[in-house]
Amino acid sequence: MPPASDLPQALKHAVSHPGWPGCDAPLLVAVSGGPDSSALLLALLRLTEHPLHVAHVDHGMRPDAAGDAAWVAEFAASLNLPCSIIRLPSPPRQETEARTERHQALATLARRLGVPAIALGHHADDQAETLLLRMLRGTTPDGLAGMTTVSAGMGGATLLRPLLGCTRTSIAVWLDTQSMPSPPRKDPTNEDPDHTPRNRLRLELATGLERIQPRWVEALCRLAERLGDDREALERLAGEALATLRGPDRDDLDLKGLMTLPRAIRRRALALGFPTLETLAQERILAWLDDGHGGHLHLRQHVAWVRDGRVAVLPPMAETLASCRLCLTPPPPRPSMPEGQSPPDLRVS
Repeated sequence: MPPASDLPQALKHAVSHPGWPGCDAPLLVAVSGGPDSSALLLALLRLTEHPLHVAHVDHGMRPDAAGDAAWVAEFAASLNLPCSIIRLPSPPRQETEARTERHQALATLARRLGVPAIALGHHADDQAETLLLRMLRGTTPDGLAGMTTVSAGMGGATLLRPLLGCTRTSIAVWLDTQSMPSPPRKDPTNEDPDHTPRNRLRLELATGLERIQPRWVEALCRLAERLGDDREALERLAGEALATLRGPDRDDLDLKGLMTLPRAIRRRALALGFPTLETLAQERILAWLDDGHGGHLHLRQHVAWVRDGRVAVLPPMAETLASCRLCLTPPPPRPSMPEGQSPPDLRVS
């Protein structure tokens, strides 16, 4: 959603999402100790009726990481909320690895506690920065749909991002109106443009964008919302098409029917039909089919083949086995011999 005027309005909109858990469902709230996640915890506590459990993941990546963990534990205690501090066994090497390990740790804790959903503190500025980074790296239209208020996470947990409709500034304004035992923590690495590409974008590129378009965050969030709507519609159409293309064994697709689909739906039907395919492999198969090739196309982790008007994608070994026909017959029966007599020795000397 485009950024709302204030945090309570954004939270109200998020809670009305059809995928949001029931009002009495417990939530695991990920709190880093910074202002955004601290505001998230206070908002969920004071503006909703969800039972809350606080979680903090200590990556051990900064010298003061233990101080952040201690602050979160004290903050949760001041609110009379249960809190779990998760310490990773070894510091991740980079931010992407840290994010993956953090999500895995949160999903494991949620499963152990029996909590169905994890609330994260991503906001509108995070969304806009994510879109810009993905554009620069060459993403797909789905990548430009960005993050969503409700999404599937690791281990079956639902991920909630109730502050996506709220800017960093509006979160800070609301947080200033709330009583807290001590100010939120500050991560000094956030002010270092060399620490991550996201930092450089926020600290250097965003200033120039504001001169060109002061409401660039809102504009990019609106783009993400519209592309998300398109993604949902195309996924539904591709799913309907896939149901008519699949064979009885559900491991191949009707080639003629696939090629008559619009390319956008064809791409998604291929992805839904063969979900282990990477994006680049999907594009190579689409181009190969467009050129009217038959036979086999060898990819890095798969083999695509066209046979008898059907197209299939298999791992290399599975494709090899599918091309073979092994006929196994039982050995002839041993001849019966009179009692006490051994069968003849048929060895060749």
